[in-house]
Amino acid sequence: MNGQGKILSSNNAMSVIFGYTPSEFEGKDIHNLIKSSEIKTSKDAEEFLINQVAEFNVYKTDETGLCKDGSTFPLKMDIREVYLGKNKHYTVLFRNVTERLKSEKLIKKMAWHDSLTGLANRNMFSEKLTDALKVARRSDKQIAVMILDLDKFKPVNDLFGHGVGDKLLKIVAERLLECAREVDTVARLGGDEFAIVFSNIEDENNIIVIADRIIDSIQQPAEINGNIIQIGTSIGISFYNNDADSPEELIRMADVALYQAKDDGRRIYRLYDPLMDAETKAQKEMEVDLNKALENDELFLHFQPQFDAIDNKMVGAEALIRWQHPEKGMISPYTFIPIAEVSGIIIPIGQWVLNTACLAAKSWQDKGLPKIRISVNISARQFQAENFVSTIEEAINISKLDPRWLELEITEGMVIQNTDNVVTKLEELKKLGVYLSIDDFGTGYSSLAYLKRFPVNTLKIDQSFVRNIHEDQDDAAITDAVIRLGHSLGLTIVAEGVETEEHVQILRDKGCDVFQGYYFCRPIDGDAFIEFQKNHNSA
Repeated sequence: MNGQGKILSSNNAMSVIFGYTPSEFEGKDIHNLIKSSEIKTSKDAEEFLINQVAEFNVYKTDETGLCKDGSTFPLKMDIREVYLGKNKHYTVLFRNVTERLKSEKLIKKMAWHDSLTGLANRNMFSEKLTDALKVARRSDKQIAVMILDLDKFKPVNDLFGHGVGDKLLKIVAERLLECAREVDTVARLGGDEFAIVFSNIEDENNIIVIADRIIDSIQQPAEINGNIIQIGTSIGISFYNNDADSPEELIRMADVALYQAKDDGRRIYRLYDPLMDAETKAQKEMEVDLNKALENDELFLHFQPQFDAIDNKMVGAEALIRWQHPEKGMISPYTFIPIAEVSGIIIPIGQWVLNTACLAAKSWQDKGLPKIRISVNISARQFQAENFVSTIEEAINISKLDPRWLELEITEGMVIQNTDNVVTKLEELKKLGVYLSIDDFGTGYSSLAYLKRFPVNTLKIDQSFVRNIHEDQDDAAITDAVIRLGHSLGLTIVAEGVETEEHVQILRDKGCDVFQGYYFCRPIDGDAFIEFQKNHNSA
C-alpha cells in the first residue's frame, strides 16, 4: 500500500481471508479492512504509518479484521517499510489467528480443569487449597480436605468398557457438586480419585454430615447405556489446623485416612488420626531399601521403542527404570519413585539411569544397529540441582554417545518456576547438542508461553488423552489442539499409550509424528530390545 494506506496490490490469500476479489482490493483503504481504534480514516492511516511504522521499521499489532460480508475475526498485522525507487511504500502481512486463539483457549482451560468432568484438576485444587489456608490463618477459621475414590470402579471399566466408566465419572462429578457448597472446590485428581476443599468451617460436624451425604449419593444406582450400575466411595478427611498447616500435609493426611477407610470395609469415611500414620514408617523402610538397591544392582532398565508415524521406522526408545527387590519382588516405579523424589535418593538413581541408558544406546550403535535416540526421564530434584548440566556432560563423556542421540524428558511443572534459571539450563543443554522433550503434555500447566520461550524439540501427549481419543470428543479436540500448536512452533509430537489400530489411524490423520505404546511393543529388557531391533529392521 502507499503512504496514505491505499492498497496497491494483493495476493490470493487476501481474498480467502477477507472475501473480496483481487480487483476489489485495489484502491481500497486499509482502514476498511480492520476495526481499529487508531486507524479509522485515511488521515489516521497516514499519521499511523509516519509515527509508528517509521519508528520501528517493522510494526506488529493485533487487530480485528472486517470481512466483505460484515463478519469479524482476530487478526495479526505486520507492516514494513519498502522503497520502490525513491517512493516509500508499505508491505502488510495479515494472519487470521482464529484457530490459533481457539487452541490457546482450549490449552489454557486444560491447565486448570479436568477434561472429562469439567471439575478443577490437581493444579487448581492445590491453588485453591493454598488460598483457603491463607484466608483461614487470617480469620482463625478451619478448613477441611476430603479425598475420595470410588469403590469397585475398575470392574465397571473391565465389564462395560472405558466409555461407560467415563460416563460414570461424569455422574459422580455432578453428584459431588450437588453435595458440596458453592464456596467449596470440587476436583478430580485423576482416575477415580476426587477431592474437595471445604473453607470457612464453623463446626467439624458439618463436614461429617456432608461426607455421609456424599456416601449416600454416590451409591445410588446410575443407568448408563441401559445398564444399571452401582458403586460406592471411601472418604478420608483432614482438618486445618488440628492435623496440619500445610497443603501437602493436609492432602497426605486425608489420603492416609482414605486408605484407613478402605481397610475398614469401604463405603465409609475416616478422619485422620496420627495412629493411622504407619505409612511414614513404610516410606522410611523403602528409603533404606532404595539405597541398598543402588549398591546391590537391584535396579535395571526396560526400553520401549518409538516409531515414525509415516513409515513405521524405529526412531527412538524410552528408558524406564525397574526394581527387583530381593524379598518383595518387583516394585512398581509408581510406588518407589515418589518416595525417592521426596527423600532425595532420586538424584543418584537418576544419574544411574542416565549413565546406563547412554551406555546402552552407544552399545547398540557399536553392534551396528541403526542409530536411534534414547529418551531419559529427568526428575524435578535432578533438574533443580546446580550441577545438573555437568551431570549430563558426565553421562555423555562416560558413554562416548553423540549428544544428538540423547533426549531428556522434563515435565511441565519443572519449567514454570524460576523461568530465568530454567531458560539458562535448557540453553546450556541445547548447546551440548541433546534433545529436549516436554513429557505428559496436557496434564499440567500447558502454558504456550513457556513453549515459545524454552528451546524444546518435542511434546509428548499424555496417554490419558490418547486412550479414549476414538470415543471422547474432548480428548480428540485436546489432542488435535496440542498437535497443531506444537507443529506451529516447529516441535515434534509424540503420542504415548498408543494401544490400538484405531489410535494409530486417528493420530496419523491428525498429523502426529511419533508413536509409542503397547500396540507396537511393551517395555522390554535390554537383551530383548536388541532382538526386537534386529527383527524390526529385517522385517
